[in-house]
Amino acid sequence: MNYTNMSLIAVAGHFLSAALATGHAIINKVNPRSAIGWVGLFWLSPFIGVLAYYIFGINRIRRKGAKLGIDRLTALAREQEHCFTPQDFAGRPEIANLKDLAQLGKSLSGRELLDGNSITPLQNGDQAYPEMLRAIGEAQTSVCLTSFIFRHDTIGRQFVEALAAAKERGVDVRVIIDGVGGGYLWSRTAFALRRRKIPTQRFMHSFVPWRMPYLNMRSHKKILVIDGITGFVGGMNIADENVHEGKKKHVINDIHFRVDGTVVMHLAAAFAEDWLFLTGKQIKRNRCFPAITRQGHSVARGIASGPDEDNEKLQWIMSGAIGTAKNHIQIMTPYFLPDQRVLAALSLAALRGVHVEILVPGKSNHRYIDHAAWAQYEQLLKPGCRIIHSPAPFDHSKLMTVDGSWALLGSTNWDARSMRLNFEFNIEIYDHRLVGTIVSFIDEKIKASREITLADVQNRSTLRKLHDGGLRLLQPYL
Repeated sequence: MNYTNMSLIAVAGHFLSAALATGHAIINKVNPRSAIGWVGLFWLSPFIGVLAYYIFGINRIRRKGAKLGIDRLTALAREQEHCFTPQDFAGRPEIANLKDLAQLGKSLSGRELLDGNSITPLQNGDQAYPEMLRAIGEAQTSVCLTSFIFRHDTIGRQFVEALAAAKERGVDVRVIIDGVGGGYLWSRTAFALRRRKIPTQRFMHSFVPWRMPYLNMRSHKKILVIDGITGFVGGMNIADENVHEGKKKHVINDIHFRVDGTVVMHLAAAFAEDWLFLTGKQIKRNRCFPAITRQGHSVARGIASGPDEDNEKLQWIMSGAIGTAKNHIQIMTPYFLPDQRVLAALSLAALRGVHVEILVPGKSNHRYIDHAAWAQYEQLLKPGCRIIHSPAPFDHSKLMTVDGSWALLGSTNWDARSMRLNFEFNIEIYDHRLVGTIVSFIDEKIKASREITLADVQNRSTLRKLHDGGLRLLQPYL
């Protein structure tokens, strides 16, 4: 075969593969910008663009979930004993105006709003890790732990030893570590846990070539459930960098939450569904879903999101909360690069007179996302939103509040990856007392931070604007 024929075959192959991939993206990509970005890559990068799409752009999770028969576990029938109905809002005047938002959450998540929860903020690993380790040490029947990052450092080894000790006491211990965040080539923690005969799964991890397309879909959840009645949830990974005591450098600010009460059922269900997805085995109902009692006054609901049947549900709930706001919206996130729908909702809220505050790190650990975010700032500042940059150390906290009565906390960042590609878990809370505590926490952070003005954005050099705007175009891939 001569060179000319080979060239013709290559050109024909490029046109055919690009055309097929273009058709797939047009039919399956919900976000137009994402579809346009991928189509451009198909045609401008022969074969490489299609290969990248095959590995990173196609959602196969729904198909596999259906094959395994994943559905809401029957144990969730116990929700009915503690559900907070629309009629109950009449007895809580401080949250009565949020009844429609609660209905939206139920319609999108398929879960009931549950009364009777006590939710305690825990700042940094200094407060969170001792509580988590103590709870593992007191476990009687089961420990379910999932984490995006689980390092084999000083604090990580403490967790391994605590989990091993619980197993030796006869406690059912199960651990899920993300297949990429937990160390793709090698996870020392997973090896240490398996060596101690602790059932451990790597989420979507494989070196097998035909399973490589799963690499772009990660479990970003951070959930710990003890005996089915005590939970921990938030955005904090398991790593030394979250502990501040005795350190001056290389630390991360973060916030986690201890949860006691009825909504722990939703944490347990989220873990059980992932375990079923990874192993094909269900967790015994009496181990993970025991009878549970009310522990406080917070009304709450767990919300799972991810590139399966829960795709974009959290994003719609966020948009619904923004649209509900009458007075005040606060957003605290390590990365701020939402899509146009969310940006428009925030801009409209500010134009309605809602006080919108967005607190992000001045410098995160992903500088390209920081620069891309600058390209969106003008769109938010002109309608009246406030953008505030927090000083070092890097703050990994993920919080949202509305009108001092509703809050969202959990693992989701305000970027395309968290909202469309990652498996996440969050809790929405209806409780003016707890939300007031979170508002005060964010207010204290804002006092020590620097506000970004419209002049700061407009006075950037032309080269900087080109740089930031160019990175913003990569949003579908970030």
